[in-house]
Amino acid sequence: GPYDPETVTAFEIGAKTDWLDGRLRFNISAFLSKYDNKQEEIVRVPDGGNNAQETVVENAADATIKGIEIEMTAIPFDGFTITSALGLLDAEYDSFGLDITGDNVDDDVSSLNLRRTPDVTFALSGNYERDVGEGVLNTNLSFRYLDSYFTSINLDPSVVDAMGQIVRDPINDLRSETDSQYLFDASISYDIELNGVNVRASIFGRNLLDDRGLNSTLPVAGLFTFGTARAPRQWGGSLEFEF
Repeated sequence: GPYDPETVTAFEIGAKTDWLDGRLRFNISAFLSKYDNKQEEIVRVPDGGNNAQETVVENAADATIKGIEIEMTAIPFDGFTITSALGLLDAEYDSFGLDITGDNVDDDVSSLNLRRTPDVTFALSGNYERDVGEGVLNTNLSFRYLDSYFTSINLDPSVVDAMGQIVRDPINDLRSETDSQYLFDASISYDIELNGVNVRASIFGRNLLDDRGLNSTLPVAGLFTFGTARAPRQWGGSLEFEF
């Protein structure tokens, strides 16, 4: 059936500052978000469904998400820019009622982790640009870290009781856990104007640490699981013309 809107009450406090004649920028903010009637995509046993499963959206939970975000930009010398960002997140269900067995009785599953809520995210990049000949040379190095997180709450198909019956306990399905990511990219490009045509030649490397794994996963009714994977190490180049 239909479901109601969810509501969010959000608070944020912070500061944005510039130092050293604009060569250093430091921003910090803290936030708190309270979710009521949070819409959750849940997997459950339907009425009279025995071992069947269905996926529905319900206003099943209340949650609190709080955290801190820090950003910094520095220009040590002309042409060289360093940027960084740090995010710290604490996300918890205040309540989460889930009808596990299809008997119209909600069980408390508020101890589960919210989906797609990594505790820590971090990014650091350096960009250097300078005139070379008649054009501009640009080099960039960047690093991103993303803490592990879950993308699915599912009924555990692997646990049986003393009578040999499947125990349909809801879990943060381990098949949907995205492990910590360490992503390092680099690029170098050269821009020049030739006879009124802007030309850019560039080479790049992505995921240079070859950090492989899953970005997201969704188990479906105990039948199969599908997901998306992070691309492996890649090298490439391009030549662009702008008329």
